[in-house]
Amino acid sequence: MEFWKAVAICHECIASQTDDGIYYEGPSPDEQTLVDAARHLGVEFVRNANRKLVLKINSEEIEFDFLNMLEFNSDRKRMTVIVRDPTDGLIKLYCKGADSIVKSLLDKQIDQPFMEDTEKALLAFARRGMRTLSISMRILDEDEYHKWSEGFNAAAESVENREDKIAAVAEHIERELFLLGATSVEDKLQDEVPECLEDFQTAGIKVWVLTGDKLETAENVGKNCNLITPNMSLIRMSEVAPSKIREQLNEMEIKSGKSAKHGIIIEGDPLEIILNDAKLQTDFLEIALECEAVICCRVTPLQKARVVRLVKHNMKDVTMAVGDGANDVSMILEAHIGIGIYGEEGMRAVLSSDYAIGEFKFLWRLILMHGRWSYLRISNMILYFFYKNMAFTIPQLFFAFYCGFSGQTVYEDWYISLYNMTFTALPLVVRAVFEQ
Repeated sequence: MEFWKAVAICHECIASQTDDGIYYEGPSPDEQTLVDAARHLGVEFVRNANRKLVLKINSEEIEFDFLNMLEFNSDRKRMTVIVRDPTDGLIKLYCKGADSIVKSLLDKQIDQPFMEDTEKALLAFARRGMRTLSISMRILDEDEYHKWSEGFNAAAESVENREDKIAAVAEHIERELFLLGATSVEDKLQDEVPECLEDFQTAGIKVWVLTGDKLETAENVGKNCNLITPNMSLIRMSEVAPSKIREQLNEMEIKSGKSAKHGIIIEGDPLEIILNDAKLQTDFLEIALECEAVICCRVTPLQKARVVRLVKHNMKDVTMAVGDGANDVSMILEAHIGIGIYGEEGMRAVLSSDYAIGEFKFLWRLILMHGRWSYLRISNMILYFFYKNMAFTIPQLFFAFYCGFSGQTVYEDWYISLYNMTFTALPLVVRAVFEQ
């Protein structure tokens, strides 16, 4: 029961009453899905107002005192809600987040009876390409909570470095947790994604995947979209020691010289070490460009932008970033061209992009058709205006020798205007009218 209480309490969803019942709106479809799942299993989130959070458990409404919320961000990779449970009067802390983060916060001094089953379930979920979260809780002592609350309120009222101070205070309370279990949400690919990526690779476009999912989930997604093929030699980078990273890069350099296809899956921690070392950056980029597939998993929005910047500043090629959520805004802004996809993740990616599309498959038409037409259109126009101006200017140059460089023009004023009208404005209008 505590597990489903945690799912129904630890979120940022808003409950809206409709004719068909309760409808949940939240910052992400994953949160909405989990809260709705708890409702179908007998723990229904009803409302959260006036510092009161109401759940309906077995048709009985229970009103929790809502004490504090520590919001999720890309650095913490977890969120926490503290409430007072009226059924037993205890102050309870519920925490959900990335499994690696929650695992590091668990109480090592007590037995964790659900640890083994949860780890097996997380691995099975990740291999099926699902998004996973770990759920944990802790019962707080009254004196400990009130002392912590004073420090939290002081940090929240701080003017300078407010977020850093709140994060530091949060670490004092988010510890010695008890693992309750894990959740998974299916992350289904959109239609025609594999075919679209295959055509991009055939066209010579390098495709890199930057995601916050764990390694097994990212690998499964890469296989589902045909970015990773069965005959591909795959190298997984999870080591955080610089010496180990150098060894793996040297090993990849040897393998990349062979004819077989290669791919890299690298986690956020080793990627951070590479991005902070100029020599490792150069080595990694050289090897990655030789690979057919590059997947960066467990990366933060800042790391996504830094990877784009690495390619952008060291290569002469044009970079394009595609995303559908707020976590993708930084890389969309960093790339030469940013593409936002309308979806359930909100509008921040779309509002930050250069182009917006409804589904990933529309990239095919945008790049391989409209992009090609635009390239031909601009090329033709550049050549046309170059030769038009040359034909107009060269006679004037030769006439300058004849008139002793007096500045006399060989053309009448009306002829200059007519020439520009005929050979500049009208061709553009005609081309625009008959352009497909």
